[in-house]
Amino acid sequence: MKKQSIGIFGGTGHISQNLISYFYKNNFGNLIIFSRNKSKLNNIFKKYNKNNFVYETYSNFSKHNFDVIINCIGEANPASVYSTKYFDDMNNYDNKIINYIKKSPKTLYLNFSSGIVYGNNFTTPANDKKNVSLDLNKIHPDDFYAFSKIYLELKHRNYPDLKIIDLRIFSFFSRYINLKYKFLINELINSIKNNIVFHTDKNNIVRDYIHPFDLYSIVIKCINNKDNNVAIDIKSKKPISKFELLEYLKKQYDLKIEIKNRKKLSTDLKMNYFSKSKKQYKLLNFTPKFSSLDSFKDEIDFL
Repeated sequence: MKKQSIGIFGGTGHISQNLISYFYKNNFGNLIIFSRNKSKLNNIFKKYNKNNFVYETYSNFSKHNFDVIINCIGEANPASVYSTKYFDDMNNYDNKIINYIKKSPKTLYLNFSSGIVYGNNFTTPANDKKNVSLDLNKIHPDDFYAFSKIYLELKHRNYPDLKIIDLRIFSFFSRYINLKYKFLINELINSIKNNIVFHTDKNNIVRDYIHPFDLYSIVIKCINNKDNNVAIDIKSKKPISKFELLEYLKKQYDLKIEIKNRKKLSTDLKMNYFSKSKKQYKLLNFTPKFSSLDSFKDEIDFL
């Protein structure tokens, strides 16, 4: 059986490095990996057999034929997503793919979206009936990331005859994460590595970290069930609260913790940033094998 040709945008990113590692292990597909920096691609994937991949810049995108295009483009630094430039960049790359699949309607476009499409109100988890609430009269730079994801999804649903699946990721962690950026899990790992106290407040937020293997399995499910134009909330077997995670890290790695009262609770603190949607099972017939805690157990040891 002929291997499928799979194009991957954002080849040097966190999610793409995970997917590529699993594609490689399972000898699945012929991968054409895109980045603005080919030398960076060579450096990141030098441990793999070069014959398995084609490294490309985006200017050569139209020279190839694809069965699947996976858009993993994102911004590793959370501080960089709050700008009109981020919005424009995401839209430009998306248009490049949309224009391709218009001419090649059998090609599946798999786009990594985000739970942020529901807005900032996560006093309760997302579900299949939750609506987004954004104040268009008070647009703040912090909203541009959400707007970029919402805009792309709206655009995708406007082409119902094209095969486009948006996978909404809420939280993701793996050995390929860049530890220099300010995320909760990065702060925890750096506290352990440097043997310093981790300071936090009493708010017990809940997050859902999809395991890298489950995410790869979902991607394969999508590739094998191409005839969809839909957005799907991605879920692990079970979310995890901040204090569950802290307790595990304290026992396993001797994490030192100091709890302080926060003077003022941020109005956009996402207390329950995860989803209870049933689409993952109904549309893909997929039940995750791993919980959020399993993701940490498997990946933190490597780091």
